[in-house]
Amino acid sequence: MELKISQQNGLIAFDPGSTDLLLEQNPLEFHSEFHRICQQIYPQVRPELPQPGDLATALTSRGHGIEQSFLSSDSVRALSAAFDELVNESSESVNAKIDADAYLQEQIVAMISETLRGGVGDQLEAYLECFFRIDHFELMRSRLAPNVGASFLWHRDFDPMAKLHVLIYLTDCNAESPATLFTNFEETRRCAQAGYAFPARSKRIADLASLFPSDDTSISPVRPALSAGDATVFAPSRILHRGDLPGAGVRDLLVLNILPSLNPWDRELDAFPFARLFAGRSTLWYDPYSRDKPSLVGHNEIAAPVWAELAYPFPLR
Repeated sequence: MELKISQQNGLIAFDPGSTDLLLEQNPLEFHSEFHRICQQIYPQVRPELPQPGDLATALTSRGHGIEQSFLSSDSVRALSAAFDELVNESSESVNAKIDADAYLQEQIVAMISETLRGGVGDQLEAYLECFFRIDHFELMRSRLAPNVGASFLWHRDFDPMAKLHVLIYLTDCNAESPATLFTNFEETRRCAQAGYAFPARSKRIADLASLFPSDDTSISPVRPALSAGDATVFAPSRILHRGDLPGAGVRDLLVLNILPSLNPWDRELDAFPFARLFAGRSTLWYDPYSRDKPSLVGHNEIAAPVWAELAYPFPLR
């Protein structure tokens, strides 16, 4: 099979039909292969590679890190006011989704672009070792609600291993407010070896220590303390994590879904309407090779290969 790449309306992409056989694989496999190709092309397009800083180093060593003052206080105030106006208080979900109008969409893209150009984008590239793209944004308010959901039990997202979540806090994260707890790569692999890698929603647990009843080595989750405007960045498919809802506090979040790309993030932003970024979709069942990144339909239930269960980004060789 010959993979053909060309410039297509300002973006590098694979020619239609040249990746059909790849797309017949397990999606974790073909997303991993796409990530590897992105890494191979990256230094040819960007000769001066960014150097890993604290964020990239944290992501590489443990799978999660903190970026303080991801958004300015002015940006936080503007977004918080918009959340107050748009949130559906009648929602019974613990994570109430917020729909952004066209004006708010434009504001968000401008704010995020400023931060990514200010050095954070380089750190995401340093971790991925390639360009990245923003697949979509999510806006939500977390608070006590009748329907807590499985996100507040330990899990990993069944998505590409290279995927990153950027959780931008618009509210302070203290002991009483909703938060996200993280393990690290080593702890996640121990749990996978104990049979707990990608548990079904009905089989998720609240206490990872129950996996090791006779083992003195404990799992020590991290619950970052954050100020409004700070962000946590983590690899949701590679480390176990869960929501924490200790009291009656509120957490307002802007979430970025980040994936590898053949093109710089800002070039892709310029190529498509902003509204596309605010439509939630699967980041597993889509075609990463094509220019338009269309969703894939007619997929079946699949199992994770061993290398993915063990939280590696690529098949073991």
